[in-house]
Amino acid sequence: MEIAGYKNLDVSIKINDLNMTVRGKRNMQLYDKSFQYQRVEIPLQNNFVRKFGLPCNVNHSQATWKVELGVLHVTIPKLKTITKEEVGREAMWA
Repeated sequence: MEIAGYKNLDVSIKINDLNMTVRGKRNMQLYDKSFQYQRVEIPLQNNFVRKFGLPCNVNHSQATWKVELGVLHVTIPKLKTITKEEVGREAMWA
């Protein structure tokens, strides 16, 4: 997800059961008071909220994220799946 101009402190991520919510808040205060006029770049506040659905086979507790060069990188590892062969081997040794 591209979020140019945002830093790690400006972005928060909340992961629930099957949803990931990304929030960003940026306060821009760019004033140019040279000469006899004042120039203000707009918007002064730029907020966003995005929600994404997640599959049920991800490990929410090990999610990591970082903002690097205006791009948000989120890594959520998958849960280990147990195959029928592994279940059969475990039942055999029990």
